[in-house]
Amino acid sequence: MVKKMNSEDAVSVQETIFQTLLKTPHRQVDETLALHLSQFERDPHFYGLLATWALSGHNAIRDLDEIFIAVLFASSFPEHREAAYVLLQKLPPYQVERVCNFYTGWDEIVRHRSYDKKPLPKDVPGVTVRRACYGKRRSNSGQEIPVKTVELDKNTKLRRELVKKGLVRASDSSFTVTTYHVAHAGLGKGCLKGM
Repeated sequence: MVKKMNSEDAVSVQETIFQTLLKTPHRQVDETLALHLSQFERDPHFYGLLATWALSGHNAIRDLDEIFIAVLFASSFPEHREAAYVLLQKLPPYQVERVCNFYTGWDEIVRHRSYDKKPLPKDVPGVTVRRACYGKRRSNSGQEIPVKTVELDKNTKLRRELVKKGLVRASDSSFTVTTYHVAHAGLGKGCLKGM
């Protein structure tokens, strides 16, 4: 049953969720996670039905399986949490870890090379990007990791490959590597209990 909306311009919960099923996040799940959470809040009953349908073999995208389970775990309804627990049992361990990360949030260290085409996720809601600092075990703990310059010698295999791929020009003699700390908020919940 599809709910009628007050405005013709408003997109229904069902249509928005089905649009996300047609997209593949490719490990960039922050926007999709936020969208699923907002859709869950708009219509938790429909979301629960869709999640169990999608996770019963009707969805081939692993990222979406993990997002569905994490959102169901975050639900205030015990039925959703029970369904999420049952669905979690079918996942391999690496996917269980991802579900936990989506539920609690996660951090990662990203080394960005000056020739990289892929931008850092700076304008994504729930993601904070800052320069990485040295850890507690180092004598210079808390200081920013400096930008590293990698020299490209004339006859190295790396230089030939980068020039062939068009990532650096033949005249370039070096590239830089900047280390960033990327924090993903996820759903921002506490640790899953009983796991």
